[in-house]
Amino acid sequence: MSPSTNSLPFRLHMLQSLVFLARDTHTYIPLFPYFYSILSSPLFTGQMKPSTSPAICLAHNIKVLPALVQTRPLFDAAFRWTGMLFLEWLNPWTSCLSFPELVIAINTSLRRLMKENTNGKFGKWCKEVTQTSERISKRIVEDRDEFDGASADVLDKWETDKRQSTSEFSDMMKRSWQSLEESEGAAIPIAQQQKSKKARIQ
Repeated sequence: MSPSTNSLPFRLHMLQSLVFLARDTHTYIPLFPYFYSILSSPLFTGQMKPSTSPAICLAHNIKVLPALVQTRPLFDAAFRWTGMLFLEWLNPWTSCLSFPELVIAINTSLRRLMKENTNGKFGKWCKEVTQTSERISKRIVEDRDEFDGASADVLDKWETDKRQSTSEFSDMMKRSWQSLEESEGAAIPIAQQQKSKKARIQ
């Protein structure tokens, strides 16, 4: 996937398809490198340019207007969508006994981004994700100690029960979906902004 900010909506559309495929088939797809390429991009780590653009909607586009690159409206839209997809991708694996090992590299990378980034909203999100995943990992490690020598049926039942219970990421996911729905409902699609701008010029 192209690392260009201009192609960010297209990359997020592709990620969303893979995230939903992994979720619905309960198949692990290693997508974190693609999330990291977005979260560590200049849009998330660089300085924002002044912009008078209203809130924008990325869901109906595959490219970003050059005037919106490195602006707050684009960051807000990208952050909401990327954060929601990341949680959708990670959440199903909180019911997996190997979750503690799965998130080691993820938490290390998110902590690195927290140190390199001065954006308070993004830093708070990274901190909440790492702390939540660490709590889940600690609980799973404690449960695994009780499964020493257990049969495969016992382990499968544990994972099935966990999938049917409420995840500790549920609150974050609920807030992410609510924020995305509210913002997308009030936002103006990029194509419509471009059309309005041309009309003003004429």
